[in-house]
Amino acid sequence: MLTTGFSSFVNYKDYNTMRSSKIKEYSERLKREFFADLFITDRKPEFLVLYFGGSGVDGRTYADRGKTIIPVFDSSFLRLEKEMGFAFSYIPSPPDIRITLLGSSDEEKSLWNGHIDCELLPLLPKLPFYLIGYSGGIALASCGMNLSGVCFGGGALGGDQLPVDFEKGAWKEPLSLYYNTQDRVYESNRGAIDVLEKRGAAKCYRRLPGGHDISDYLTNGSFDGLLRRAGRLFASHLSIGIEN
Repeated sequence: MLTTGFSSFVNYKDYNTMRSSKIKEYSERLKREFFADLFITDRKPEFLVLYFGGSGVDGRTYADRGKTIIPVFDSSFLRLEKEMGFAFSYIPSPPDIRITLLGSSDEEKSLWNGHIDCELLPLLPKLPFYLIGYSGGIALASCGMNLSGVCFGGGALGGDQLPVDFEKGAWKEPLSLYYNTQDRVYESNRGAIDVLEKRGAAKCYRRLPGGHDISDYLTNGSFDGLLRRAGRLFASHLSIGIEN
């Protein structure tokens, strides 16, 4: 079921507005209802961003997020929709997938990947996609979907629970890891960052002030910058083609 609506920035009369909708469906795999928010620019979208929210969400919080369309990206969308055509799906962290086991449990990984591949993606625009994980969401984003033939890249904002065995597949550039200078999870993930950088699977950027909260990554422009990176990377793929 797609519940159409508009996020709060439709009140800004001087700008175009992205169409937004709430996706609600029952998952046979997870045995519960699941949610996602979908935003689409008025300009014809050329690629899709799959944004996986941070970890630590309980059942009540997850249910509450199913009632409204997330507004935190509104200001960024106002800017970015003028620059490129894209679709963006916010996928809230699930309360019943054990993120810490995604790297070691084939059963947990298969359950989550099957849900995304067979139950969520068919409800979204059929476009090449770029993965973004905030905090522990990077573990949700990078345990299989990164190897899809239509995935052309990915990045993380304050990435936590980084999988040391991450593979970038056929991507033209490594996973982009953005950390604010006061982000508390940077040190606990430093070992994984070093391993991934040595293998050429990831590149870490730690330049801007701010803590771990997503609002810090929005305020200092990291969120906008990562979506612009996705746009540039997609454009570079057009010259070589993306697997259909």
